[in-house]
Amino acid sequence: MTDVVIYTKSYCPYCKAAKALLTCKGLEFEEIEVADDPEALQEMITRSGGRRTVPQIFFGDVHIGGHSDLLNYYWYENPTPNTNTCNHVSPYL
Repeated sequence: MTDVVIYTKSYCPYCKAAKALLTCKGLEFEEIEVADDPEALQEMITRSGGRRTVPQIFFGDVHIGGHSDLLNYYWYENPTPNTNTCNHVSPYL
C-alpha cells in the first residue's frame, strides 16, 4: 500500500475524523503534528500547494486534500466494499 501521511493538530475535530476514517479503512498512516512545529507546518504548506488548514492528507506523493476531500475520495471516486461500514466514523458520510 502507498504510504499515507496526515498533517494534523491535536485539537482539530476534522483531523480526528479523518484519522478515524483511515483507520476504519484499514490504512496505517504517519501523523505529523504541526501545531507547535513550524518546520512541519512549512513542509505541509509547501507539499499541499499553499494550504494552511488541517488535516492535509497524502497518499504517497498524491495530495488528497483535507477531510472533505478524503470523504469525496472514498465515497465517490474510490468506493470500496466497506465504504458504508465506515459511516459511523464521520458525521459527514
